[in-house]
Amino acid sequence: MPEPVPGFTTSERYWIVALAVIALVFVLFLLRGGVGNSPYDWLLLSGALLNGFSILSFFARRAVRRAEHKLREHRRRRDAE
Repeated sequence: MPEPVPGFTTSERYWIVALAVIALVFVLFLLRGGVGNSPYDWLLLSGALLNGFSILSFFARRAVRRAEHKLREHRRRRDAE
């Protein structure tokens, strides 16, 4: 019987929660009125851009890990035949 594709690890769950909180702060920032002349506004904006890249890299790494797992399963089944 093939192994199930692994779910989220504890570390990944913490990442998801942290990124969700940062994304929520950014949405609230946008609802407040967006970027003004305050340096803190630009700091929040740059942090949100970095957060976006972090989210993309997190899900890209997860997709690669799942694809590698499926490939290993496929090879294991092929070799068993």
